[in-house]
Amino acid sequence: MDFGYIIPDEGKAIYSVKCRNADTGKQSEISFRSGGKTDFIRMDEVAMQFIYTEGDFLVCMNLESLEQLHIQRFCCSTSYNF
Repeated sequence: MDFGYIIPDEGKAIYSVKCRNADTGKQSEISFRSGGKTDFIRMDEVAMQFIYTEGDFLVCMNLESLEQLHIQRFCCSTSYNF
């Protein structure tokens, strides 16, 4: 969502990242130093087609497997308003 960094007089830069939990929708701010270790997550990019809305979810279809997935609206920001 947003990021920034601070370079102190001594030492390594401090990075600050504002992010949102994809499961709960909760926003948080995480800070870490340059050169620090972080956990990585795997993300895949898949072509999908929007089908319909269902409550707080957008129902999309995977164009390769034809599987329907429910995606929370906040994950798509406001780009779903069409």
